[in-house]
Amino acid sequence: MAKGHLWAEADKYADDLKSNRGTLRDELAELEKLKSKVRALIAAADIADDRSEEYGHFPDTKPLCPRCWMHYGEKQPLRQIDDPTHWAAYRCKECKQTYRFLPKEAS
Repeated sequence: MAKGHLWAEADKYADDLKSNRGTLRDELAELEKLKSKVRALIAAADIADDRSEEYGHFPDTKPLCPRCWMHYGEKQPLRQIDDPTHWAAYRCKECKQTYRFLPKEAS
């Protein structure tokens, strides 16, 4: 009878689903991490204008990473790096973003 064969197929599907349970949980955990990151970026976008305005009022004593400030509200100092092709270059130790300004004139 076909019902017995169909039941066997249903058992195969059940086995497949159960064997993938761990992988599916791992994928769900990754999606939850991604959701958290996206929520944080949305929150940063909601206050981006305010943070940008605040950034403009920081003292000029030490340059701070604009990305860290805008994305996370963190005041991370920039480190000046040697770049013979630009008059100024900086890198953030935290997010690794590099900023280069005004290329030097070719001789």
